[in-house]
Amino acid sequence: MSVCAAITSNTKRSIHAIEIAHNTCAIEEGNNSGFGGLGHQNDHTDNQYFEDFNLHDNVSPAPWIIARSSGTVVTKGIGGNGGLANTYAVDSCYRYYPNEAPNGFVVAGATSSFTFLPAMSSYLVTVGGQYSALATAPAPTPTSFTLQSAADPGDFIAMRDLNDCPWTFRGNLLGTGLAGSGKPYDPYPASNGANCGVTRTASCILDGTAFTSLFSNWGTGRSGSFALTGASYLNSAADAGSRPSTGKNPGADLTALEQLTQGVRSAAYYPVLTMVTTALPGATVGSWYQASLQASAGASPYKGWWVETDPGQCGGNCGSFPASAGIIVGRGGVVNGPFIVGTASRVSGVSTFSLQQTLMAGAPLVGQTILLSGFLDGTGSQANDGSFNGICVISELAANSFSCLQSGMDVASHSPKDASVVSFAPMAAGNYRFWVVRGMERFRRREARSDSR
Repeated sequence: MSVCAAITSNTKRSIHAIEIAHNTCAIEEGNNSGFGGLGHQNDHTDNQYFEDFNLHDNVSPAPWIIARSSGTVVTKGIGGNGGLANTYAVDSCYRYYPNEAPNGFVVAGATSSFTFLPAMSSYLVTVGGQYSALATAPAPTPTSFTLQSAADPGDFIAMRDLNDCPWTFRGNLLGTGLAGSGKPYDPYPASNGANCGVTRTASCILDGTAFTSLFSNWGTGRSGSFALTGASYLNSAADAGSRPSTGKNPGADLTALEQLTQGVRSAAYYPVLTMVTTALPGATVGSWYQASLQASAGASPYKGWWVETDPGQCGGNCGSFPASAGIIVGRGGVVNGPFIVGTASRVSGVSTFSLQQTLMAGAPLVGQTILLSGFLDGTGSQANDGSFNGICVISELAANSFSCLQSGMDVASHSPKDASVVSFAPMAAGNYRFWVVRGMERFRRREARSDSR
């Protein structure tokens, strides 16, 4: 994914008092995987909260995403409904724990019915950072509830006070349906609906050319003129009254930016991006494999990789590898492993895993041999993680996970330590040639080969 701002919590404490305002963001149109847009807030702990956020008057492709744990998008919020108008509450409202779940951990023998104080007239319950439906009998009360589906011991559980949500999202001019980004994630909060523009009755969320036509030349995300020219939105920032004369539009004050950068070297110098990897080490079918794509830093070391498929970008011969090859390329340049495991669980001898990193090419396959390593026993839901280490064969696939047969006690779904990794074995012999691209600097690339024997 490509986003303009990302706020994440990795510690057992809240993050508070952050303002993201008056930014103009463009997403590179080659971002054809995952979601791209203004940004996201991600509570990796699944039981903390983001307090007093103020996101306003930004111009960007949509959306702003609420995420959890290893980056999974939160799809339900208030009332079990989707869209930012409802999902924000999952990690932006003040958090309390049930009396039966010390520090938010569900314990054996108390997995469905819970009590709490102080009393709350309106609240949302999350399990593992996701909305959890409540049973209607017995009916929820201001101090108790029963889950519709019981939690597992070790799960994180919290109540979110819907009357204590100091989180603001207003006046952001967002575009949907744009190349490389623009997934709606609607509905949006009422404060960011049909109350933008000079009249305060214009839409804040615009689709395709209705959005791009408001600018001098929106371009592709790498080039263009992003000055707001649509008359109905000029000088319409929610905080225009307190802004200088050149900064009353939604988005960045481009006039002030130009003044501040006068005298700065006009042609920015970027070191040449050089592809170091031109061939990958040979592999053996059925044996786990680990390799990585390497390149010089170029304009910055923080870039993702993807496999090129546009003939216009590779001289008409991008190459390819069949899905049956068992070759997997991650956004970070990892080939077949090691990939950090995002979640792990085991039920009745079947272990299920998901990955932290976005896969840019290939995918796990049924019958594929994998090596699981680096799992360490911890506390709570991580107490038996060491039992995941070893070699197994994928027996089942789901949308974002894969499973294999492993002996051992049942383990609730959780995020293991980051040292927990998985590597995949190639499945078909062959000499495969494919082009890869790093970051936005598509104009500097080379082929990478994978030989499976």
